[in-house]
Amino acid sequence: MKEKRSISVPEAVYLPSNEPYLGRESVFHFDQIILSCLEANADVAVYTHAAKVSSLQKAACQVIPQGINLALTIRELIRQGYLFGVIVLMRPLIERAAIISYLHQYPDKVEIWHKG
Repeated sequence: MKEKRSISVPEAVYLPSNEPYLGRESVFHFDQIILSCLEANADVAVYTHAAKVSSLQKAACQVIPQGINLALTIRELIRQGYLFGVIVLMRPLIERAAIISYLHQYPDKVEIWHKG
């Protein structure tokens, strides 16, 4: 008589308590960076809604929250173990960082960026 083997079926959806990369130091640091960005963005949002802002600040008010949203999406994909999706979204995240860095370095280019 053949012995039955038990097959381990992966979870359909992982939770914060059982995600596959839970406990990884790099993921922990990424979580801390995301939290820091969310807190800073909330503080900046209060200011930018109440004050007159420059063209560069307007650009930052668009680009930076997009980057934070991408980081949150990347984190959820890591939680679910979809690492290919993480790799795909790394490029637009890096592009957001490069855009705001470029505009900060060359403020005369902000108007061109606003025109698309």
